[in-house]
Amino acid sequence: MPHSSFRTREWLYAAPLLMAMSPLPAEERAGLLNGLSLINDLPWMKAAGLRVHSWADAGIVYNANDPGDGYNGPVVFADRANEFNLHQLGGELIRDVNTGGDHWDVGGKLTLMYGSDARFNTINPYGGGHWDNRLIGSDERFYKLAIPNAYLDIFTPIGKGLTTRIGRFYTIMGYETGLSPDNFFYTHPYTFQYGEPFTHFGMTTTYPVHQNLSVTLGAVTGGIAN
Repeated sequence: MPHSSFRTREWLYAAPLLMAMSPLPAEERAGLLNGLSLINDLPWMKAAGLRVHSWADAGIVYNANDPGDGYNGPVVFADRANEFNLHQLGGELIRDVNTGGDHWDVGGKLTLMYGSDARFNTINPYGGGHWDNRLIGSDERFYKLAIPNAYLDIFTPIGKGLTTRIGRFYTIMGYETGLSPDNFFYTHPYTFQYGEPFTHFGMTTTYPVHQNLSVTLGAVTGGIAN
């Protein structure tokens, strides 16, 4: 299945309109993609330890076989051939948990993703009956809205510190993940697509044994969305 790909991916820190209305002088602006700093620099955001960021991932995969149904399988994510795809339009609300202190701390992450990749990040990408496959309507086949991360991190000051994660989160297995900014390549190998889970529901606890070694134990419902 010969194919080639063209990709555009940028960190989106604001809409161009927002930047056009920004009162900052040109020399203080880092470009159109740095506008979410206007939100992240708000006093109440800093006081709460919150930050937001977003991204977009789009591209075209060319398949010389020109499949009639447009299916570029058996790959997933970039599975639509010879057509432009908005793979991911994502945003995250994050509070990093403080793991270096001597007191309890709570953080977490909420990730929203829209696009053709989102259906692979729902609880069951092939089951329309699940609630997260109906967030924008069950009739839409290729473009979905997913919530792949929705978890809390709780730091407990025991020994060198225990960090417990509870909720839905991406697996710690493997090199790649379902979020475009965290991956090096546009496409994914079959080992990622079919050989490991994407996300989990459950709980994990991590303890730093050494500066370069930590141990993670947990109980999860198994691999979801692969």
